[in-house]
Amino acid sequence: LDHFGNTQFQNSSNAQFERSFNQQEPLDVTQLTTQTPQRLQKQPLPHSALSNSQVNSSSEQQLQQLGQGQAQIQASQSVSSIGTPSGAKGPEVNSHEMIILGKMIEEMKNEMTVMKETMLREKQERDQEKELEKQLEQERNAVLTRKMTERKVLTERRKIQEQKYNDNMSETEQTVDWHQRIRERDLDIENLESELNEEREQRMRAQDHLKRVKDEQRRNNEKKEREDRIQREKIIQKEKDWQQREKEFVGKENKINDLNREIHVLKERYDELKRQKDRQQQQLQEEIRQLKESGAQSKDADKDQKGKKTGPGSGEVNQKGVYFEPVELLDVSYVKVLLGAAKYCDPLHTLQKAALPLLSGAVRKLETSQKVLLCSSGILDDLASVLDNKMEKDKTQHPAFSATVESACKALDGLLKDNKEGVQYALSKKFISVIRKLLSTSAQGQQQGSSSSSGSTISTASDDPRDKQVIGLKRVQVSILARLTVHGNDEQRDQLVKFGVLTTFVEILSQENKNAQQSRLLLSKGADQDEAAVSDAVIAINNIVLGGARRSDPSKQHPYLPEMEVCSGIDALYEVFSRITRDKEKEKENEQRGKRIERKDDDSDDRTTTQRNTAICIGRLYRATRLPSKYASVVDFLKDIALGRDFQRDKEKNKQILWNALGTLGYLAINEANHSPILRNDFIPNILDTLEQEFQKDKSKTKTSGPQKSGVGSAAGGTMHFSLGLLETLWKQGRSQTKRIVADSVTRHNQFMRQLSEYSDENVAGRARTILSNVEKDKGKE
Repeated sequence: LDHFGNTQFQNSSNAQFERSFNQQEPLDVTQLTTQTPQRLQKQPLPHSALSNSQVNSSSEQQLQQLGQGQAQIQASQSVSSIGTPSGAKGPEVNSHEMIILGKMIEEMKNEMTVMKETMLREKQERDQEKELEKQLEQERNAVLTRKMTERKVLTERRKIQEQKYNDNMSETEQTVDWHQRIRERDLDIENLESELNEEREQRMRAQDHLKRVKDEQRRNNEKKEREDRIQREKIIQKEKDWQQREKEFVGKENKINDLNREIHVLKERYDELKRQKDRQQQQLQEEIRQLKESGAQSKDADKDQKGKKTGPGSGEVNQKGVYFEPVELLDVSYVKVLLGAAKYCDPLHTLQKAALPLLSGAVRKLETSQKVLLCSSGILDDLASVLDNKMEKDKTQHPAFSATVESACKALDGLLKDNKEGVQYALSKKFISVIRKLLSTSAQGQQQGSSSSSGSTISTASDDPRDKQVIGLKRVQVSILARLTVHGNDEQRDQLVKFGVLTTFVEILSQENKNAQQSRLLLSKGADQDEAAVSDAVIAINNIVLGGARRSDPSKQHPYLPEMEVCSGIDALYEVFSRITRDKEKEKENEQRGKRIERKDDDSDDRTTTQRNTAICIGRLYRATRLPSKYASVVDFLKDIALGRDFQRDKEKNKQILWNALGTLGYLAINEANHSPILRNDFIPNILDTLEQEFQKDKSKTKTSGPQKSGVGSAAGGTMHFSLGLLETLWKQGRSQTKRIVADSVTRHNQFMRQLSEYSDENVAGRARTILSNVEKDKGKE
């Protein structure tokens, strides 16, 4: 810039430029660095930004004061510890004052410790502030140095360019260019000033940030102190709570100990009373025994005095002229006497041969108490042993042709008929295994009889299957186990399942289904098919399935379903159901054509009962489970029973079947997949129509004949109970479409449902109110 063509102009212009340049902000780095702290000192700083000398001086003064105070205290202590010279009376030192002075010294020491910690913390904060200020200063100086260096480099480059440019320019052009460069220099100066202002603002922001950081630290410290104080209070409160709980626990433990002592005392009293009662019972039994003995002795003495004989001529005979001894043989030790008499006094064994026929004929006329007495004597196991020995000796003979087997089975059937108390004596592994073996042998004999020429089958030389007669199971054989399922409770039925009885009944049905296929060809030859045996087997399976359903959760799968699927029991039941359905359809066709097959009325009833029981049994097994589509006809049949199609609902004997059908549909409705076949063909509207008709009929009977039995036990009450239960299950488990069907049907029979909500039986009324409430809530949502 100092090389112009005109020397005079150059010097004057250069001097003028230097003056104008020096009047602006200095461009020298040293001048900038020396002036910046002065500007910062003029601005107000926060408390943390005090000078180090001031802080250090104040800290040193405080330390000196503390040191002087401590020195005075130590001096006072040393003076007080030094005794007075001998012979001189020193000041009396009070011990209480010394204690107070010691406490004051301790407090001052604690305060000094706190002050030292505070000063140390403040010193650390000041060191941090210094470090931050130092970093800011270094960064600012580095920025300024870098900018000034860049400025110098640009200046040198500009000088070189101007030198080259001025060598080729005229004086006027140089003057114009000079003014242009002055303006550029002014702009550069303004830029530098703006940069300096930015540096100042950055420093101020840094100070503000530092202040905020300190404030945040202070707030965090205060928050931490508050949290620590709260935590200490919580700990103290927990300790108090634990102490309170410990006191309560000790009190409860004392109460428990007192109660245990009282229980021990009561138990001792109870044991003493029990011992007294046992002694009294023993005394009474002894007195009764003595009375019996004395009565028997007096009776014998009376007989001897009157000269009566103990034989058939004594006049003690029954209506048939047979001598009757009033002494109960099973109550006394006559067994060996009778066996000895039979062995040595009956060489032809007529008593042994006549024992089974006599017993089988007599047990049917005995009273229940006498049957229980016989069962408790072990006669069931004896008859089972007779059957087992007979089957082992005559393996080639079909049990149906054995008179011994038939007599033993009749005796067992007669003993178990209407004998609930006798079931417990039949639930032995030995007895059940023998009866299962008998039924399995009979079933296998049916299959073997069609291809053998032994005494178990009547066969001809023809190979035509229509010339072969099929030997079926007899009802008396199946009814032995069937009666156990009829009279036994649910636990006893489950025990029968554990003994494998369920599988045995399924084998019987499977074999009877095979025989039924062959018997269609043998109708003209009179096949020995016993429909009652099949009916008893189905009833037995249904009773077992019912017991399992009642012993388990109604919302879960039936416990016997897996076992029935493994042994193909459901297929066997459905085959019986389908066979009876086909036979009935053929009979209807024959009646329409003018043909009629003669059947006994009881046979027809057995077939109808069997058909209903198979449908109910299959439905119960698939409780809360999707019913396979191949069994869909079972649902339609149950719906026909519920609606009274081909079924007299008003008969008392059909009441239980109607309830079972409705309850089975309720079991199936637990699973939403079964709703479609149940709702098909407007079943819900039809069932409500039927219920309303029965309700009105029952109401009219009440008006004409007076009040009758109501509630679930009555025909109408039970039907309403199970029907409303089905509707409630469909609503609870169904989708929106199912709920809409139920809601529409209930709305259409709203008045009837209102009447049911006030029914005399609370179960019926409660279910009706629940259904109405659900429908009204659903309408409110819509």
